[in-house]
Amino acid sequence: MDDVLDADSSTATLGKTAGKDARNNKPTYVSALGLERARDLARELRDDALHALDLLPEKWRSLASACRLYRIEKILTIEAT
Repeated sequence: MDDVLDADSSTATLGKTAGKDARNNKPTYVSALGLERARDLARELRDDALHALDLLPEKWRSLASACRLYRIEKILTIEAT
């Protein structure tokens, strides 16, 4: 997801220099797959991770809830682009 955000967000949104990976010719999912496929892959992996959290015992539900809150914030960032 960081690769997508670096390629598709502003410096102000990220809180760090945007586009740095491309400028440094860093191999990323975006450079290998293209932005749209990298974005799709990031969403698939996010969904898989959240599903895995649902399988955790009850005592870990607060972790799952925190991840879901973080997810909402990041989804808004990714899907707004």
